[in-house]
Amino acid sequence: MDADPWKKISEEFTVGAKTKGVVTSITDYGCFVEISDGIEGLVHISELDWANRNINPRRLVEVGQEVEVMVLEINDERRRVSLGLKQCKQNPWEAFSEKYKVGDLVEGQVKSTTDFGLFLGIEGGIDGLVHLTDVSWKQPTESILREYSKKDTIKAKILSIDIERERISLGIKQLEEDPLQKYLQNNAKGTLINSKVVEVTAESVHVEIDKDVSGILNLSDFSKEVLKGDTVSSYIVGIDRKAYKIFLSITQVSSEKSSKSTAKDKSKTSAAMMSSSDDEKA
Repeated sequence: MDADPWKKISEEFTVGAKTKGVVTSITDYGCFVEISDGIEGLVHISELDWANRNINPRRLVEVGQEVEVMVLEINDERRRVSLGLKQCKQNPWEAFSEKYKVGDLVEGQVKSTTDFGLFLGIEGGIDGLVHLTDVSWKQPTESILREYSKKDTIKAKILSIDIERERISLGIKQLEEDPLQKYLQNNAKGTLINSKVVEVTAESVHVEIDKDVSGILNLSDFSKEVLKGDTVSSYIVGIDRKAYKIFLSITQVSSEKSSKSTAKDKSKTSAAMMSSSDDEKA
């Protein structure tokens, strides 16, 4: 009577060791590989390929094919061996990190779009995510994603590489200098500027200040009707970097003059009171 092969499995194989075997069957959840006479192990679908966790096993292996696998787990009690096929190939995220670093440029095809960004297929058969906030310097909205179609080839800058979590973050807007920051370098708070009205709402007037730089004014600032296409002169009074807008006002100068005038009046009043007090003492 043949000896039970499972009694010697711990002597023959160790977790982390690589060995060769033959594919004996394929299922929807993986494939079985015979690594020794009477010993078969399961390569779960998640252990078949680094980049495609839910790939059809039949696309990678066929019955009778010799493959190299890694022993991932040996369960004597349940008489089960877990194997990995992908572990015998270089981790593509590790390979990517060896070739590229944060700040480098890569090129990839749009594989899919979601409500939070774009997934690009990049070198090594892996994906990189361009988060919605890194697509454009403008205020991030889902409408920006509609400018990109599946299979579009685009360039992006590497923002982070996380091998452990198998994530690569990319940015498209980082390919260009921040237009708002660039504009503010030469136009500080209090600067008088001319801008074009692009939208008028019930409470606000939205203007185009420069390329990819927009501003907003209160409709109540205007003494007469303002229409789309009008040019308005206003002063920079604040910046909202999160909303990527510059706040403007056409009444700032008159307010400042009023403040200065009030200050002068107070100064004169104070001087007059001091003079009157001196006269009474005399």
